[in-house]
Parts: sequence; structure tokens; C-alpha cells
Amino acid sequence: MYGPVISHIDDWIALLSISTRYVFDKIRDLAISEISTRGVLDPVRKITLAESYNIPHWLSPAYVDLVKRPEPLSEAEAERLGLRTMVRVARAREIVRDRKYVSTMARSYFPHDRIYAFNDGGILEIVQEVWPECVVKVPAAAATAPAPPAVPMF
Repeated sequence: MYGPVISHIDDWIALLSISTRYVFDKIRDLAISEISTRGVLDPVRKITLAESYNIPHWLSPAYVDLVKRPEPLSEAEAERLGLRTMVRVARAREIVRDRKYVSTMARSYFPHDRIYAFNDGGILEIVQEVWPECVVKVPAAAATAPAPPAVPMF
């Protein structure tokens, strides 16, 4: 009937908190959907929210983004994630580097101007290996369903 009037991401996160606490499932699902579609959360915040509000399908993509990120974790991010997760991120990054699932190419003579190429499938396997609790079970019907046709990106 009416669309959501909440426009700021922090308000959606507050609504997620309240709806989770009081078990308002439809409102919680709406908040999760809105937060997901806005795509403005950094991986660390997405991980902390997913752990706080039990949103397991956010974890694997957020871990993949964090492992692929060229910058190391900051001290503040490490504190927010906790020791166990920080060590796992470091381990996953080392495995990615050892298996050569990331390659770089200089775009110019500036050392910080680099292009990164990733083996996304390999990195996802590493994330699932390091965080086995994040492996999302795919229903049999969804696993056998044909993939939607590719849409060209311009």
C-alpha cells in the first residue's frame, strides 16, 4: 500500500534491532531487505550486524569482500570484529595470496595505482573453508533450477 518512508541507513538498522528484539518478523525482513538493497555497508559493519541480528546470508559475501580488500584491517575494525574473526581474516588473506587467487597490475607509475583481478570462485571456497559455519545450504530445487539469462552490462 504505502512504501517505506525511512531514508537513512541508521534508521533501518535501528528498526532491525527493534524488530529482532520483539520478534516482528515481517518488519525485520523488510529492514534486512532495505539494508541489503542500499549496499552502503562496509564489510566489517555488515559482519557485526549479521552476527548481532542473526543474518547468516550476509556473512559469506561480507567475508569475501573483506578478504579481497587491498587495505589491511585497521585497529578499530579489528576491535569491532574480535580476535577470532580478525585471525580468520588474516588466515584467509594468506591462503588467497599463497594460492595466487589475486593478481595485480600497475595502471601507471604511481605505486598505489593498481588494478586487482580476483579468482572469485576460489576466494569463496577459501571463505567457506575458513568459516565453515557460513556455508549456506541451497535447497535441492534451487540447485537444479536453470540460471537466469545473462544481462549485458554497459
